[in-house]
Amino acid sequence: MKTKQVLRLLLPTLVLLCGMFALVSCSSQPDAYSITGKPISFKNFIGKWVVINYWADWCKPCITEIPELNELYKQHKKDVVVIGVNYDQLPKQKQLALAKKLHIDYILLASNPAKKLGIKDSSVLPATYIINPNGKLSDALLGPQNQKKLLNEMRL
Repeated sequence: MKTKQVLRLLLPTLVLLCGMFALVSCSSQPDAYSITGKPISFKNFIGKWVVINYWADWCKPCITEIPELNELYKQHKKDVVVIGVNYDQLPKQKQLALAKKLHIDYILLASNPAKKLGIKDSSVLPATYIINPNGKLSDALLGPQNQKKLLNEMRL
């Protein structure tokens, strides 16, 4: 068999393999990392409601709603993912210390996912964004929230 014939037979296979490699390497990239270093892929949350809460340790209403978010997270893990984002983007170690001090049990992200999720940054705290099970923004809530109101927003 001539070299040209071999290349014609192998070229489609090589192109397919290169495409598959690119797809696998792209899809394995996480969208974010938790403050503990765990990779987070938002596509894994499809089928669940996602509550993204922006908070700061100097924000009293933010601190007040932490127990409500903890309860939502604990009682509705099957249907709801709760994610916290530190407004000040504090270093991971400071956030870990605050999470322990404030008894935050849900996921805390190391960086702001707003651009990745297509949501706007808020200048008001606390700010809570609700993403529906299809991955679309359902609501943006300003001010402190409680579990009952969040469940009502998600129709759960």
